[in-house]
Amino acid sequence: MAIQTERKLTKRSIAAIIDFGIFMVFSFAYAATFGEHTEDGYTVQGIKGLVIPILWFAYFPITEGLTGKTLGKLLIGLTVVTEHGGRISFTQALKRHILDMIDMGIVGLVAIANTPKHQRLGDLWAKTLVIGGDSFRCRSCYQEASLSNEEIIKGEFECPICHAVSKTQIM
Repeated sequence: MAIQTERKLTKRSIAAIIDFGIFMVFSFAYAATFGEHTEDGYTVQGIKGLVIPILWFAYFPITEGLTGKTLGKLLIGLTVVTEHGGRISFTQALKRHILDMIDMGIVGLVAIANTPKHQRLGDLWAKTLVIGGDSFRCRSCYQEASLSNEEIIKGEFECPICHAVSKTQIM
């Protein structure tokens, strides 16, 4: 039996909201502390203005490059892996996030919903997948269970009830 991985639109969206929420809180706090107050809010200029892009760089590409996860993905149970199931490199993590401004919102949702492996544009460019939290229903005993990342990457799982072995594939 082959399993189709879920699009995970809700899970990925919640993880993104958590991650960008964290980034925005730190960015606004930094701007309020070190920026100048204007009628439209706060502005940070010059060398001080570089801290916010550096924060983005430190949070997204570095955490994913080191662990395959951001805090949002960790809390939701998602992991970024290579298309072959391996650990992603820093370069791949950076590529995923260079396209964030295009990929966040409707463009990313449309890409995830319409690509065979449920990838957004950054994932396609970086050759990465977001996995985790997949479930299956055993064809032998009809028990529903969740797949671990290792089972998804390995490409097979054993039903915890009837012990039937089935193949998985990321589609």
